[in-house]
Amino acid sequence: MLISSVINIGAVWLASKIGQRFKAVALLPILVGLTGMLYVLAITKLPLIYMIIYLLADGLYAFFLPIFNNDLQVMIPSDVRATMLSVTAMFFSLFMIVIFPMTGFLIDWLGFSLTFLLLGIVLMLLAPLLILKRNDLK
Repeated sequence: MLISSVINIGAVWLASKIGQRFKAVALLPILVGLTGMLYVLAITKLPLIYMIIYLLADGLYAFFLPIFNNDLQVMIPSDVRATMLSVTAMFFSLFMIVIFPMTGFLIDWLGFSLTFLLLGIVLMLLAPLLILKRNDLK
């Protein structure tokens, strides 16, 4: 837990530096691809690799979240900001209500390593699509 906290603190510090130069929409495809690559490492079935995957994926999330929240707050007018941030949090929770049990089912059905290998492949395939979508928005 101490290592995770140190990684998260470092990630938030790095986010404060990088978030000034890049928007969340530019970083999201990169972070999705990196997370996918981490998940693919689960095929090794080594407990040490599982811990590394967890620590780095958690660090990537801790890195992205402040950048995303800052960009979101800049885009939303102050008179509706609290409501919109609550709606965003609600959608995140609803998404997790679906994803967590589905991931658990896949782990029961396919096993931990294969499930995370497949999730990693899906994320790595999703990253280029996010880049294309981002370029369409420009």
